[in-house]
Amino acid sequence: MNDKPCAYNRKVKLSVFSKGVKYPYALEEIEKREAVILFNTATRKTAERTIEYFL
Repeated sequence: MNDKPCAYNRKVKLSVFSKGVKYPYALEEIEKREAVILFNTATRKTAERTIEYFL
């Protein structure tokens, strides 16, 4: 499986992402992790733009 890194998708267990150490597919050490949150205001649900149905 390691001889064709670009030939097909790989199955990676979820636990590998959270190892917290330098390891292939791991998300880096926990202290060094950062997150970026993106929010699209154009598609945001508001009371004015939402339709509620009551039966």
